[in-house]
Amino acid sequence: MPHSLEEFLSVALLVPMGVEADPSNPNCIWGLPVVVEGPPGVGKSALVKATAAAVELEGRTIYCPTRSYEDFAGLPMPDADDPDGVRMVCPLPAIRQLKKAESGVCFLDEISGTPRAVQNALLGFVLDRAVGDLQLPPRVRILSAANGILEGGNYELIPPLANHFA
Repeated sequence: MPHSLEEFLSVALLVPMGVEADPSNPNCIWGLPVVVEGPPGVGKSALVKATAAAVELEGRTIYCPTRSYEDFAGLPMPDADDPDGVRMVCPLPAIRQLKKAESGVCFLDEISGTPRAVQNALLGFVLDRAVGDLQLPPRVRILSAANGILEGGNYELIPPLANHFA
């Protein structure tokens, strides 16, 4: 049983998840999605980044308050090769880099700074592990950090999104 937040995050990053929780299965999704919550300035972001590095996973940070709904839902782009004539493109370089690397940590920083509409798109991202037509590889983990709602300028996480994080 982990005794510290660092140990808990390390275990969360390295645990196989889902129906296919067999580590030898290439489709096994890795990592328990976690939100680290606390007051501003206590080092939540540094802790998440240091823990990812300690288990030798490269991280990419997305500062959620600066993002819009389309950043997590995808941007429609014309595509003559698609049967519908449109494809949904991932505009976030961090997500595209993690897709290319096939492993790592997607760190959603300041998730509580996002309004409800963006949180709805984040729910789809966390649940489906996809932005538009781009699917995250099974070895990409999702972690996040949030300030409490009593801290200025923050929003309470919508229950469906909060329920998908430990």
